[in-house]
Amino acid sequence: MKHLIHFDGLWRGLLLLAVSVLTIAPTPCNLRIAEIPGGSEKPGRVGTSDVFAVDHELVQPIDPLTGAASSARQHRPLTVLKVIDRASPGLHRALATGQTFREVELDFYQLEPATRVETKYYTITLKNARIVGLKTMVPTTFLPENESYGHMEEVRFAYEMIQWHWIPDAIVEQDAWRGRPGIHAAAGAPAPVARGSLGGSASSATTVPVPDTR
Repeated sequence: MKHLIHFDGLWRGLLLLAVSVLTIAPTPCNLRIAEIPGGSEKPGRVGTSDVFAVDHELVQPIDPLTGAASSARQHRPLTVLKVIDRASPGLHRALATGQTFREVELDFYQLEPATRVETKYYTITLKNARIVGLKTMVPTTFLPENESYGHMEEVRFAYEMIQWHWIPDAIVEQDAWRGRPGIHAAAGAPAPVARGSLGGSASSATTVPVPDTR
């Protein structure tokens, strides 16, 4: 009986330690949408939403017999798993109305080994993006393994143009969902306006054609 009590106490201690580690662990990235500010309170990230998972894929269809490309590369929606915050109602409205965002920015952070300070090292920017999927995700709360899992939502974005920026070396590349693949940007240069987008300032309710992802 003493062994069982000791084991139960040890398990509870390890669980509490895991929860505390997850609580203080650095947020890997943050979502920034100018039209819909998020609820992050981290220094330098106010107005963004804390993101805990990212899933995005570009696919090159191939001939299964030869391995040769069978058609142009294909983009898939970019998906983020974020906390439910002050941006959540606006994101639902944007999906319902088909609102287009001139830019959606995803900033990635890492801990500097020497200083243990989080610095931004990588950015993904979506041009003329809109939300094509939104799913609220709260797991079964009475299960111990879900105790540290917060209230989350999964948001999926389609876009006209995507840009990848490796900040340390100012390397910037971009591609359009439609059209000629491999549209390059000079290192450190701003992205050109995507085909079919509106030049100049854009209203938050501006709607432009975005690929149908159904």
